[in-house]
Amino acid sequence: MNNKILKIISLITFACFIGYLIIAMVLKQFSRDIFYIGGCLLFISLLFLILHLAMSRRKKRKEAELKKPQFKNLPAGYYKIKDNKSDIELGILSSESVDFLRRLLFEQEMDENDFYFPSEALDLFLEEEKPNEELRAFLIKAMKDRYVIELHWEPADTDNTSLTQNP
Repeated sequence: MNNKILKIISLITFACFIGYLIIAMVLKQFSRDIFYIGGCLLFISLLFLILHLAMSRRKKRKEAELKKPQFKNLPAGYYKIKDNKSDIELGILSSESVDFLRRLLFEQEMDENDFYFPSEALDLFLEEEKPNEELRAFLIKAMKDRYVIELHWEPADTDNTSLTQNP
């Protein structure tokens, strides 16, 4: 069944559920069947919503799997990392560190050159993914006094750029 149809059926049955609740409050003769009819409408709405969400996830996974063979490592070298909102340069990372982030965040549908980290996810990321020391130190410094970081990377001109990290 088409994913859009599942979503439409879910929305329509939920609207019918809300409509029936309103009618039952106004017209007392419908209030005695509110649990049966209302419950059935709510159950059908939730069932189709769950089916819609499951099919959406499956579709996204398939799309990500199709893109994986196209994933290529970056050319060796260094990459400038900037804050995406302020465009302030936060430092430089090696291609290995940037590729590590790209592979892990590939399925998050971020722009190919962007990384997004909320502060509460950073500790978990560092603990579970175990990035190299360069990336670990950089992310901790970049997150300092921030709730969220949205990073953008681009190739660095290593002749004109110092390789120090200065977030």
